[in-house]
Amino acid sequence: VLFRSPKMPYDGLRDLAPIAQIGAGGNFLVVAPDFPARNLKEFVAHIRARPDAYDYASWGI
Repeated sequence: VLFRSPKMPYDGLRDLAPIAQIGAGGNFLVVAPDFPARNLKEFVAHIRARPDAYDYASWGI
């Protein structure tokens, strides 16, 4: 379920695209449609090539 609020600066259904299911509970890794990765392998390679460009946060995965 995407968080939807009129004050959000993006539309989760329009502006994000799922690239990999990362859990059985319906958790997905999503990126903006113009992000260069289209699957998990490409995503990991892209992030590893730019270790100082991205941050990660999780509540417990």
